[in-house]
Amino acid sequence: MDITELLTFAVQEGASDVHLSSGEPPMLRIHGDIKRLEHSPLTRDEVHNMAFDVMSDLHRRVFQEKLDIGVLVFNNGALGWVLHGMGERAVAAGFDPFDHAAIARSVGCEAVRVESTSDLRDALKAFPDAGKPFVIDVPTSLESSFRDVTQDIARQRRETGY
Repeated sequence: MDITELLTFAVQEGASDVHLSSGEPPMLRIHGDIKRLEHSPLTRDEVHNMAFDVMSDLHRRVFQEKLDIGVLVFNNGALGWVLHGMGERAVAAGFDPFDHAAIARSVGCEAVRVESTSDLRDALKAFPDAGKPFVIDVPTSLESSFRDVTQDIARQRRETGY
């Protein structure tokens, strides 16, 4: 099974997630439940190849050369753009509260949850020295759109360089 076949099947089954792990068959999350597919356990090489097949050239290089990567998560507890764009028609766009930084730390990443603009500035300064993937979780409100949230950050970056 290649990744395209697996992803096509996942969409047909209504899966929200695909889970790949060496030594396990592929798994799908369907309506919140994990379903193991009737497939032999994946080898390390199969999982590696599937991951590489969906990566861009840049992501492959980052992975192969073990370059630092940073992820900034604007965490409004929902798919905010979906909610703001679709209003009352939005479906399956809300999430239970969770801490992206804690999740990232649990899998070996450096991570911080920021509560203020100055905390964010400090986190952005710390990223280059992390030496491993770095996640910054920025709790936001659904009352503001993505543009509202990022305007202050963009202004501060223009003013301070960070």
